[in-house]
Amino acid sequence: MTPIQHVVLCEGYDDRDFWAGWLLALGCEDCGRKRPVLDRHDEEVEKPRFLFRTPGGTDVLLHPFMGSRKEALEAVRFYRARHATKPVGRMIFNRDSDATGEDAAPNARDFVKGIVRELDGEVEDPEGPHSIAGIRIWPVVWECPGSDPGIPPQQTLERIVSAAITSAYAGRGESVESWLGDEPVAEKKNHKNYSMSYFAKWYAQHHGYGNFYRALWRDPAVAGQLESRLRESGAWKPVEDLVAD
Repeated sequence: MTPIQHVVLCEGYDDRDFWAGWLLALGCEDCGRKRPVLDRHDEEVEKPRFLFRTPGGTDVLLHPFMGSRKEALEAVRFYRARHATKPVGRMIFNRDSDATGEDAAPNARDFVKGIVRELDGEVEDPEGPHSIAGIRIWPVVWECPGSDPGIPPQQTLERIVSAAITSAYAGRGESVESWLGDEPVAEKKNHKNYSMSYFAKWYAQHHGYGNFYRALWRDPAVAGQLESRLRESGAWKPVEDLVAD
């Protein structure tokens, strides 16, 4: 029987590291500790992709497309072209919502639906799954409620992370908000200013920047808050199902 692979398309390296921590927390194995990294088809997995294996033995490829629609389209085309010989079981398409605050915006889901339509796929419910040439595709969008101090307004991965940390540890949100407002203030401030402030003050001593988003999943207080938000947004279920294969 030809082994299947699952694929997670995500926007960038921070998202990839967050996904890595999430998959590890769900019991998956990190296959990148030895070189070369070979998948179940004995094909080398080259960076920037990461390879994980579910408890049941199915491969999961983390594939960052760097926020580019062109690269996202090329990635889906790549997996579609080889689906007959190297089948994709499930594909998760992950993007930031990019809406402001709790204002619902369909942009991220429209982005996924647009690519599905361009590749002659079938668009189903906005929440998915969609399909392209037999590949089932679930949109997973970073978004969460919350308006407390220390939470950036733009709906991104950094907002979910900030909201989880502020809920897990009282006072951290106010501390970050105060520091970002102190003179001299940054000329521009966005969601990354917030997440990197939490990293610098509470995580940098034991974790390098590249490990920050994985490390959050090893902090039980924060991990619980992440799970709560991901369940509320609908992101948890397709990932839980993927890991169960």
